[in-house]
Amino acid sequence: MKTIAEFAKQEDVTTKTIYQRIYKYKEENGDLNGIVKLKDGIKYVTEKGQECLSKPKNKEITENPEKIENEPSLTKDEPGLTKNEEKLNQPSENTDIYSINSVLQKQLEETQRELKREREHSRNLSNEVIQLAKQVTELAKNNQVLLGAEQSRTNPVLLFEEKQKEKGLKAFLKRIMGS
Repeated sequence: MKTIAEFAKQEDVTTKTIYQRIYKYKEENGDLNGIVKLKDGIKYVTEKGQECLSKPKNKEITENPEKIENEPSLTKDEPGLTKNEEKLNQPSENTDIYSINSVLQKQLEETQRELKREREHSRNLSNEVIQLAKQVTELAKNNQVLLGAEQSRTNPVLLFEEKQKEKGLKAFLKRIMGS
């Protein structure tokens, strides 16, 4: 028995490719039929599994040569994938993880859309508050102007000064007209 990584190295492919072959084998045969064993949390490929999952290069070419030309090569590591990302992408015996992951991904996307809508709504409310604050400021300024005008009409000191100016004007006009 060999670990998945050891078998992948022997086949000169990535561990992801081995998992894809295992998954394909399971789809075609209904179950794994003892080609993979789990021991101490580590997956091993049995001798039978090595025979079933091994793909001779000349057999693959003679079976379907167009397939090799049209599909990306599975014999090289994919750039940009870390080992942890490879593990996340590996099919396993329990596909519930993938369905849970899919559900969680959809929930995350919906939550992000909802959060975006709420942020937009908050921005709109903030803009309305700013406009209302400007209006309040303008109203307060107008109120001060009106209060000042009202006080000037009713303030006794200002009224007295106004009467004095009128008397002075009348006296001036009398002098000019009378002479």
